[in-house]
Amino acid sequence: MTVRRLRRGEGEQLRELRLRALAEAPYAFATSFEAARARPAEHWEEFALKSEAAASQVTFVVFEDDPWLGMASAFLNPDEPGEAHMVQMWVDPASRGQGLGRLLVEAIAEWASERGVTRLEASVTEGNKPAEILYEGVGFLPTGDQRPLASNPSLTEIVLARDL
Repeated sequence: MTVRRLRRGEGEQLRELRLRALAEAPYAFATSFEAARARPAEHWEEFALKSEAAASQVTFVVFEDDPWLGMASAFLNPDEPGEAHMVQMWVDPASRGQGLGRLLVEAIAEWASERGVTRLEASVTEGNKPAEILYEGVGFLPTGDQRPLASNPSLTEIVLARDL
């Protein structure tokens, strides 16, 4: 398996992967499938450009061949120096259980550490047991903060953190 940063020119591939994730697990993301599908090509390419630069945000993808099997993104918190947020974590159901989620988390953690981050936050939708197990296994702990999930306020998003 290969884990690497998203690069310039890969906006369309990112869009396809993100839409697959949102279609498969809409309960796990703050963005709805409809909202993501409506975004123009420029949005996805801008995301790819920022990831390639990796200054304040990044997206890692994991693949063996094609199609891409998973992704995770992170961004530095401009209001809290030393803190980053991991978002958009997803692995294709047919590829789960192979350690791909762990590889993505560790790639994000390494990127964040290189930028002076000492605390990495993520969130999980309450009841998403596979994601809860993954996050616990890579050192995330609940912070006590919770909030309604932006894409479906009837669900609860639990904030987690890991020291780097």
